[in-house]
Amino acid sequence: MRLLFVMDPAESMSHDKDTSFAFMRGAQALGHTCLHCLPRNIGHHGRELFADARPISVSETAPHVRLGAPETIQ
Repeated sequence: MRLLFVMDPAESMSHDKDTSFAFMRGAQALGHTCLHCLPRNIGHHGRELFADARPISVSETAPHVRLGAPETIQ
């Protein structure tokens, strides 16, 4: 499953206090793919929704957040 997290910049997440970080860590542990985007990166063309998102992985050890190359998802 691919999960899209629409939130503030990922770099501002606190690895020990942010619930989004915990949700991503849990999703990764179950083998799911996590994606991140800012609210302004969501749009639509008629009835079609899209987001300009980046794959994201989180870790308990530094670096805590890694972002992949941007992609458009529908």
